Amino acid sequence: MTIPGDGSPNISQGGRRWHHALHQTLDLPEALVSGREDIYLGWFYRNYGARPDAIAEADIAEYLRVYRQPGALRAGFSYYRAIPRDIADNAAIAAGFKLPMPVLALGGDRSWDAGWRWWSRCAAWRWMCKAA
Repeated sequence: MTIPGDGSPNISQGGRRWHHALHQTLDLPEALVSGREDIYLGWFYRNYGARPDAIAEADIAEYLRVYRQPGALRAGFSYYRAIPRDIADNAAIAAGFKLPMPVLALGGDRSWDAGWRWWSRCAAWRWMCKAA
């Protein structure tokens, strides 16, 4: 998962995360997904990890059960609707804050841009991690 406002101009990974824009649209994703949670959300749980079996079927069933509850889809999609505000808030914090402790960043061979290559290019991350 990317951190909105971390210095990357494109948190949707050049379109790989196409669902960001859809989920930010007010009311439409709720209308399209409601009653079809298993088709839409189940696809993400089974296909969006490094391995298709990363999430057990029993866990997927529980996630789907919870997302069928009233208001759950709106709450989930609201995470994406808050991204523009998150970008502004996180960029403002990064502009004047340095982490006071050493940080270890890890990424796997299937993580976004093989993990470290992306983190090493992130200007905000490098600045925040410099010694205070």
